[in-house]
Amino acid sequence: MNKWTVLCAVMMLATGLTQMAAAESDDQSCQPDIKKFCADVKPGGGRIIQCLKKHDAELSEACKARGKQAREHAKETHQACKDDVQKLCKDVQPGEGRIISCLKEHDADVSQACKKSMHRKQ
Repeated sequence: MNKWTVLCAVMMLATGLTQMAAAESDDQSCQPDIKKFCADVKPGGGRIIQCLKKHDAELSEACKARGKQAREHAKETHQACKDDVQKLCKDVQPGEGRIISCLKEHDADVSQACKKSMHRKQ
């Protein structure tokens, strides 16, 4: 796997984590915005996130802050997990959560830094 493929894989991992964090957030910061702007959008496949991005200028301050927090976490996870992705998941085709699944399958071999970042409550 060349460095560009690894970069893409790790970015997809980070994007997946960002989407999961926004969708599964306990703080519900974006729920009013989701109801207002994305009520007709079917959840899954990053569609809610894409909808929120389209309405970025109109989002509440709470939702914008939550999105910023999720992006920062994704960057941290990218850094923490890039070597693990290269080492453990180099033959995995990025997309549809395959990189995250690969890392979970290799949990015993994943670095502590990656584990900590992936499991950190935002």
